[in-house]
Amino acid sequence: MKENYTEEELIEIAKKRMRLKRNMYRRIITYIVVNTFFIIIYYLTNDGSSDVPWYIWPLTIWGIKLVLDIAHAIQDLRSTYNVNALDKEVEKIKRKINKGE
Repeated sequence: MKENYTEEELIEIAKKRMRLKRNMYRRIITYIVVNTFFIIIYYLTNDGSSDVPWYIWPLTIWGIKLVLDIAHAIQDLRSTYNVNALDKEVEKIKRKINKGE
């Protein structure tokens, strides 16, 4: 496992983590703002004839996608620390290359 990172490697890891977090916060805020707008439109234009509010569909489908995106982002954030697994994979590739020679 690599323990001594160069300054450049640490900066790249930090940039990747910051980018992931910023993008996730942006997605969450967009989800909240847009769906709040949908709910407001529904209640301003609702005439009482609908049993199920139409905003439930985009709220639910987009919400499921958002949860999957958050899970993926968390996995990506954790993978920046999983250098040991990366080192093992590199060693496996090196062994395969050496066997082929």
